Amino acid sequence: MALARALVTNPKLLLLDEPLSSLDTAVRMNLQEAIRAIQRELGVTTIFVTHDLGEAMATSDRMALLLNGEIIALDKPEALFHRPRNVATARFMGVSTFLNGAQLAGNDEARSSSQKILAIRPEHIRIQKEACEKSMQGTVSDCLFRGEYVEYQVEVNGAMVRARMPMPAPMFPRGEQVHVRFPAEHLFEVNN
Repeated sequence: MALARALVTNPKLLLLDEPLSSLDTAVRMNLQEAIRAIQRELGVTTIFVTHDLGEAMATSDRMALLLNGEIIALDKPEALFHRPRNVATARFMGVSTFLNGAQLAGNDEARSSSQKILAIRPEHIRIQKEACEKSMQGTVSDCLFRGEYVEYQVEVNGAMVRARMPMPAPMFPRGEQVHVRFPAEHLFEVNN
């Protein structure tokens, strides 16, 4: 009702401050779609404030990420999700694995790439029993069945790597020795 009242005056700008925060998931998703349709139909510029990443991406043409009162990222949702430019933005967008270039490089490349910070989304990391080129050995700390995917927590060289593999995926027991692969096509460089 509040949205209908706000729209009846034909506003040039619509400010929505956490409008869906107290709703259950199904209603929330339906209203996200409705708000998106209204934005497109009326062409009204809308500032949609939310702490829900999925909601922000579903309702936005452009997203601004505010941390400590500053805009640290501004781009299309797809760009922020797949290729965030800095570590803080990457963390907010669900990236938890950061490597220096030397960890992945061969001996020839190590010197030139050691200053780079590379990141990878958890759904692009592969956990497997067999070793392969440029994989790293690790120990499974936890393996969680999440329905659509399995989430792995693997200790690699003293760091925790979180990976998500779609079903069907193996359920490795705690303590199992595995190999972690970071496909080069999914690695991206971030600034500190």
